Amino acid sequence: MVRLKRTTEQIAEDNKMFANCSICATPLRASKQPRTSAKKCASCRGDGQSDDAELKKLFKELSSRDITPSEDEEMFDDCPIANKEKDYSRYISKSISNGERLDR
Repeated sequence: MVRLKRTTEQIAEDNKMFANCSICATPLRASKQPRTSAKKCASCRGDGQSDDAELKKLFKELSSRDITPSEDEEMFDDCPIANKEKDYSRYISKSISNGERLDR
């Protein structure tokens, strides 16, 4: 098998060509393996998974909505009683190897 020698410019051009999602053009995560074909991002990958047309339509509709949390969901306050509690329990963890305890 003959191995073709490519210049660094050719390799960089290929990396630029396949660096974005083929559908929505968002940048894909960097990978060590060079991409040789167009890829989809995680959000676009699920669009065509189902054979049911109604499910595809529902997925596209729900993914296009902008999710904004309400004001009461933005911040979480812990119970004040739980903040004052002190844990005096003693926890002992034993290693398990192949389903058998090592302390026997």
